[in-house]
Amino acid sequence: MTRATTGVTTALYRHFDAGGDLLYVGISLSPFHRLAKHKEQSAWFGQVARITIAWLPDRKSARAAEHAAIIAERPKFNNQHNPVRPLSKAFLKQLRTSPCVREMAAKEKALERLGQLLGLLPDLPRPSARA
Repeated sequence: MTRATTGVTTALYRHFDAGGDLLYVGISLSPFHRLAKHKEQSAWFGQVARITIAWLPDRKSARAAEHAAIIAERPKFNNQHNPVRPLSKAFLKQLRTSPCVREMAAKEKALERLGQLLGLLPDLPRPSARA
């Protein structure tokens, strides 16, 4: 925790869909700025029908409340602290298209092929012996 956020009121916000299901829980010093970021970056934002904001005395208590809310309420799109939340399609798409992940996958494929060529892996079809 930095000095700048010690003792500064922090928002705990919740996004709900039209049916009242909890979509996301987060914290921010500037919830309206964060809302704009979610609108730009979060695939689920179009489902938001209602938002609640509770102000907490500092970031430390807001983090604790956020953590507890995610565990207890299991929002649909929180991945962090959510033990039963599978990875979202949007997150998996980001992962698949990440240059770093693509580079790792290409290297893994190259190493696997090298292992096959060197006979370290049995998957490479071997030419049949001719008499």
